[in-house]
Amino acid sequence: MQADGAANSRRFFHSFPRSRKEEPQDATLDRALRILSLIKRVGMILAPELVVWDMGILGGGAKPVSLLQRRASFTELDISELASHSATFGPLSLAFDIGALRKAGAVPVIYVPQDKANESASMLATFCVNAVYHTRYVLSHLKELKDTADPAN
Repeated sequence: MQADGAANSRRFFHSFPRSRKEEPQDATLDRALRILSLIKRVGMILAPELVVWDMGILGGGAKPVSLLQRRASFTELDISELASHSATFGPLSLAFDIGALRKAGAVPVIYVPQDKANESASMLATFCVNAVYHTRYVLSHLKELKDTADPAN
């Protein structure tokens, strides 16, 4: 309950699909219903996106790093904000209890710049991505070594 006693109307919303350029509204709605049917059959769909990070900002001739991200996006909104949000992100929206979704593993994300216009923030973000990329590489090789050294294998 909010301080004024009214029920909290904030939720996490997943709105979909974004309209394609010059796509008629009926076609967008038809696509939305097909996606909803698929979600009903297989569960929440994690959309893949290949993100290429230019490591050049770190110096030393570092090669670009390609990361495949799989995610579903949720936006915390008050129900009164949903119409304007849906105008951009899609005509169909699924609402989720914030606490329940967090218990299921949803975590906040931040969007970081990857451009020279905001060089200090871009450098910090690129450094973090580079560290995560190499940490994942080391951990995967350590797992391979462990598996290889296991007498059961």
